[in-house]
Amino acid sequence: MRPYRGLTKDGKWVEGWYCKNPYNKHDIIIGIDDWFPYEVLPESVAQQVGLKDKDGKESWHHDLFIHDVRNGGKPIEIVWEDGSYKGRYVLSEGIGEHDFAFVLNDREMSQAVIIGNITENPELLK
Repeated sequence: MRPYRGLTKDGKWVEGWYCKNPYNKHDIIIGIDDWFPYEVLPESVAQQVGLKDKDGKESWHHDLFIHDVRNGGKPIEIVWEDGSYKGRYVLSEGIGEHDFAFVLNDREMSQAVIIGNITENPELLK
């Protein structure tokens, strides 16, 4: 199983195992034998994708990246859709706008550079 990460209320990213505790709070658990729960912002919780960008940086759900070929140098978001991780962006060529998504794999991520995530950098998608 791939780990999760979340942003604490103090602005610190923590990595470990995700759980929703009995008090309806969202925790990332650090450690196995002597574990410690960190309460995190629910909207920041993301699972590791298992793919690295061309610089060797690990990718996470809701990360944003620039692709060498796709979307004209504009940010693309990593999403979980239809049973796989995909790169999703709004295609606005021609008449109107529509979402476009493609399956992420080693080949696609070897042409990508992660530039942030939607929790810390929502302005990148505007």
